[in-house]
Amino acid sequence: MKVKGCLLKIFFSLSLVTTFLILKQNVNAEETGVTVSEPYVVTFHTTAGDVVYTFGSLADPIGSTNNHGEPLESGNFLTKKYFLGWSSNENYETTDGAKLYYKSEPAQNIFNDNVTELYPVYISQASAMSSFFDSSAYISKNVIDRNIMPDSTLQVETEENQAQDHHLTVYFDEAKDNHNVMLESSFKLNKMTVHWLYTGNGASIMTNTQPDTARGNSEVGAPYTHVDLNLVLPEEIDLPDELELTFSSYYFEPYMVINTDTREKHEISEVTSSEKWNITELVSDTNPSTTFTIKNPTRKITLRAIVRTNYKLNAKQIANIDARTVENTLMTAVVNDPVFISKENAKTMVDEAKTIKIEGKVNGYVKLPWPFNGTSIPDIEAEDPIFILFKPLKVTFNKNTESLSDTSTQDIGTSIVGLNGTLADDSFTAETKPTVSEPYGQAMPDDLDDLVINGKTYIFKGWNTAADGSGESFTKDTVVTEDTTVYAIFEEKVEPIVIVETPTPNLEEPKRVTAVVPKTADSTTISSYIALILIAGILISAILFTKKKHFHL
Repeated sequence: MKVKGCLLKIFFSLSLVTTFLILKQNVNAEETGVTVSEPYVVTFHTTAGDVVYTFGSLADPIGSTNNHGEPLESGNFLTKKYFLGWSSNENYETTDGAKLYYKSEPAQNIFNDNVTELYPVYISQASAMSSFFDSSAYISKNVIDRNIMPDSTLQVETEENQAQDHHLTVYFDEAKDNHNVMLESSFKLNKMTVHWLYTGNGASIMTNTQPDTARGNSEVGAPYTHVDLNLVLPEEIDLPDELELTFSSYYFEPYMVINTDTREKHEISEVTSSEKWNITELVSDTNPSTTFTIKNPTRKITLRAIVRTNYKLNAKQIANIDARTVENTLMTAVVNDPVFISKENAKTMVDEAKTIKIEGKVNGYVKLPWPFNGTSIPDIEAEDPIFILFKPLKVTFNKNTESLSDTSTQDIGTSIVGLNGTLADDSFTAETKPTVSEPYGQAMPDDLDDLVINGKTYIFKGWNTAADGSGESFTKDTVVTEDTTVYAIFEEKVEPIVIVETPTPNLEEPKRVTAVVPKTADSTTISSYIALILIAGILISAILFTKKKHFHL
């Protein structure tokens, strides 16, 4: 019985252990979305031969304690090369989409990608210099046009291709004192250079060989490794007295802001040290982004950044970031406060039909070890600069008489007007009236003359947004919000009808008395007739009197 009890206890204990291991495996699978079976085995194809390694936990670093025997650097002088990380692809540098993992990343990351074989990735000292020049600069990359000028009305509101082709046509707006412009610039380095900078393996080249006298040097080609993001704004764009900007990068950090022409360093509002220009005071070693405010910014402005491994210039490195995040995150500088085009400048641009250009470029310097002196990063012009053109709205006047068999020209002309403005009161106040020969006026046309067609007269009554007159009436005081065609409205002139009133006739038929009158008679004959008539009257009266008396008796 005791033996049986012990066996039951052992069986129960083994069941608990098995259940725990199953639950642990299920938790790993739920966390990663990948079914992982223990043991966690990976083959490392090191330069010394294959190493099959079993991870005890997915939280263990990929490089373990000794990077599986792979050296962090090798060679001497020109043959020197630096270890960057491990890749699932033997030809990581030349293969698009190939994945790289830093030796400090957890094994979880490779098992998330179902990777069981890894190859070492190196960058040579020589290729590090050349790959630094394989870079691209952008202005407002992947930003659609309406987000560049979010408060303005653009002529084309579609998003297709607008993130790559920034040609903005903007309606001049009477209701706005300023047209705001939001800007950002970005810089993309070769992926090998990015990893080299982040891991710090280039620190000896980037930092240790530069002189202490380099500190605070704002000149072009100053003898320390840096990149300059240069933004050039046209004279039509104004800036506020203070301009807030956010710089973000895992391998560079902001150092100073410079007037591109004079090389004078701008004061930074948030800096408390005596070096009011030195932004490194604000840089974090946990957050890639640094926000700061530039005092009295200029239209030609340069943001200088240094590598985060440059301890001599108080740089701050961010630890424990995976290679994929570092590789896919551009270095960016976002202007948080809008620059703007004033109403006056926008009006001048309309008058001159002028297109302005916002452009930029990146350049810099790479410090090299002895016996090299260093090399400049040549100008890299920003792709897809921003072009801005202002235009007014148009009101086209149509004679609208074709239906009346009028064969004359129907287009009377067009007047320009500001968005949300009127022809009576907007920035385009000239009294130029539209005509066929002067197609762009700035006022209402003269009232149209009456028309006489086929013997009928038509009177001009005004303008309407619909050809049949069923739309809205349009006058010099009508607020215009879009390009509009208005139509002349005519009414046929009707001659007045005069109605003459006559007396109402007596409906009772009058009694007729027939008298025979001779065609010719003298005065004696007429007297005789009158006498006869009188005698007849007396006789009739006597008869009537006699009858009345008899009736009473």
